[in-house]
Order: sequence, then structure tokens, then C-alpha cells
Amino acid sequence: MHRPGLTGNTMRPFQQLFFFAVFVFDTVYTEVASASDSQQSTSADLDIIQVFNTSDNLWIYSQSEPNSFEWTLGNGKVQMDEICIFITMINMSESVYHYWRQAQLGEEQIFSQLRGDFDSNNDQAPISMKVTDVTAKIQSPYLLMTLVYSEPENGSCSVFSTTALNDNNKNGCLMLVRKQNDAVKPTNGCTKELQMISGEKTLYKPYKDNCEKQKDSNNWK
Repeated sequence: MHRPGLTGNTMRPFQQLFFFAVFVFDTVYTEVASASDSQQSTSADLDIIQVFNTSDNLWIYSQSEPNSFEWTLGNGKVQMDEICIFITMINMSESVYHYWRQAQLGEEQIFSQLRGDFDSNNDQAPISMKVTDVTAKIQSPYLLMTLVYSEPENGSCSVFSTTALNDNNKNGCLMLVRKQNDAVKPTNGCTKELQMISGEKTLYKPYKDNCEKQKDSNNWK
């Protein structure tokens, strides 16, 4: 009995379909591999030392940690916002970063001297540090900061994930911005990254438009 076979004319569509499928798979695979390589190279390029190795003020522009404080005073309560928070380098080595943290709370200027110990990451540049208040009676790390994004063009802003080591390892995030072209303003890249890692967390903005003037008029460090 003769069984119908695939002649040259009938095979041609199948061949075309086969080669098209191979082409699509190869294209998609190449794009995925390229995106993966791009992410890996971006991660490999992160260096927390480069972020902090500057004499410029680094302003905490946005953060997931509330910046409001409340006290009981007599029969009432007083609430104040900690605003205009910035950090300034004292000195730095390949393993340690000493810096001032300064802020305005009501009419007062608040100063803290902190130390960041960079976590070694084998042969790669460090991307995280553990922060200690060197003026505290008990000096132990209270915050872990991990760099997740830094503006590639000029490093004008950076985004960190945070872990509160003394508060049940509570996770958060913050954005540091330094003055660029006479303005303290984050890039779209930093803004998108912060929104992505913050998820459903509320973001607070301790930086105000008059913070630069406040700093200069009060002769902060």
C-alpha cells in the first residue's frame, strides 16, 4: 500500500517554519543573555567606596524610615521632623569610612560621628558597610547599608537598601544625592530604583528646597 509521503513542495513550508523557530529562539536567547550580562556587569561595577570618597555633602534625599519624632510633654505631645540630613567625610581608608551625620531637628542642629566598616567581597569592590555610632556608650553596628544603584554617568545619586541591626533586622532603603550643577536633585534612574526596592513602603523626604541655605546660614560643619 502506498503511503503518502512529504514531497519537496510540501516539505518547504515545514522547513521554513523550522528555521523561523530556530531564528526566534536564538534571538530571544541572545537578548536574555545580553540583559543578564548587563545586570551582572552593572552589579560588578558598584563600589561603595567611590560613592563616599568625596568632600561633597551627601544629602539623604528620600528614605523609608520615618523622620518624625514624638515626645510627651506634660499633658500633651510634641512632634518634630528631622530634616536636612546630610553626611560629610572626615577620612577614609580601604576598609573604614569616618563621617559626620548632621540634621536639623526643630531649631537645633544634630551632629553624630559615625564609622562605616566596609564588608569585604572577595576580589570585587565592597558594596556594603556596617555603621557604628562612635559617640555611643556601647559601640556596635546598628545599620547595614548595601549599595544597589549608583548613577553611572556622574555618581550624583545612589540608592541603598538598609537593614536595622538593632531592630529585628528591619529592612528599608534610602537615596543619597550630592549637589550637581547647583542643584540637589536625583536622576530618573535613582528615582526608579528607589521606588522599585521600596515596594509598598512609604517614602519620606527629609530634604527640603531650603536645606542648602539653612546649612550655610547656620555654619554647619
